[in-house]
Amino acid sequence: MGDTQAMVSQPARWKLAVAMAGALAAFAIGAGDTFALATRNPALAQSIAGWSGATKSKHAELLVQNARSLSAIPEVKSAAIAALVREPLDFNAARTLGSIAIRENDIPLGRAIFTAVGQQTLREPVSHFWLMSDTYARGRYGDFLKEAEVILRQKPEMSPQIFTLFTRLADGRRVTERLIQRLASRPEWRPGFFDVLGEQSTNSDAAYEFYTRLARTKAPPSPAELRVWLRHEVGRTDGDVLVGRWKSLQRPPLPARERLIRNPDFEGSVAPQPFDWTFYLPEGSFAEIGPSPDGPGKALYVEMTGRDNETVASQILDLAPGRYRFSARYYPVSDISRRELTISLTCAQGRNFSPLAKSALDATPERWSRWQWDVDLPAGCNVQQLSIGMEPRALTADARSYFDDFAVTRLGS
Repeated sequence: MGDTQAMVSQPARWKLAVAMAGALAAFAIGAGDTFALATRNPALAQSIAGWSGATKSKHAELLVQNARSLSAIPEVKSAAIAALVREPLDFNAARTLGSIAIRENDIPLGRAIFTAVGQQTLREPVSHFWLMSDTYARGRYGDFLKEAEVILRQKPEMSPQIFTLFTRLADGRRVTERLIQRLASRPEWRPGFFDVLGEQSTNSDAAYEFYTRLARTKAPPSPAELRVWLRHEVGRTDGDVLVGRWKSLQRPPLPARERLIRNPDFEGSVAPQPFDWTFYLPEGSFAEIGPSPDGPGKALYVEMTGRDNETVASQILDLAPGRYRFSARYYPVSDISRRELTISLTCAQGRNFSPLAKSALDATPERWSRWQWDVDLPAGCNVQQLSIGMEPRALTADARSYFDDFAVTRLGS
């Protein structure tokens, strides 16, 4: 172990090894053929070309792969050192020595080896993964971000685990300005991170602070990047607080036609769910926006089957208390004469929503009909949820209909 430490723990010697790489490469006459042989049969290559750095490297890897117990460590260590003596830039051999040092609880030596490897190459993921874990554990979050991005490029399949660590930093209010500025540069992994943050964040206040910091940069969070988080905040944050946070982060401002209800004609909105239409998919039922059944443009289609009450589409509103008229066009596809198809309003009371009013629909199938509904929103009902669903009243029901052109109008002063 002493010789190993002397070889890899001193930066000056590592730099010397880098400078010698060209000369050593020139020494390896016939290295291409030797490398091919070492790759196919490391043991045979070792016996006939023991002078080759490539041979020694592959031989060390073979010993690692075939090791069955800790008793193999001395031989593996000796082979890795021999490979490094012949080829100082053999990062696989250096990584092996670093791993052995960590296994033998010599953390400073292991850290020195992995750091040396990491400084010289971005293509040795084991070293960078260990450095990422180490810097996170030691609270060196700027270095952690650097190592994490190496892994995101080399091993993108590990992105969920890395984004989970980013989320823990946000929840713990430990996000560095470096991470904020990196997100502001719109790296390719940014959308995936926001999906994980939205699903896994458990600290609503800290997550909101994180979004607020990002909102002050040149690349504030988009509605799509807010969507998952806002949806998970329903039921976890008081309704009026949730509305206030959404409005403070909303970019760009809502157009006038969406002041009372978003995406009323299903042609698109700049608002994120749950302040745009949000869909639910209970078994046998679904909702989607698609072509209108009769005429140009798009419409909402809902389909519900079964004997249980269901909701397939909803939107959170923020109407001030008062009297309002709700209206829409709808185009039943099935017979809804039993009035199972419903539109309902609930009021946010803290983190929960309580029933307020319900309207049952009945119209002739295969043609557009007009629905209109006047509702009083009482004082204290500052946040509402408008929902489309079905109430079959213990009878098997099949409710299918299109909806379009929703409108909300305040009545009186």
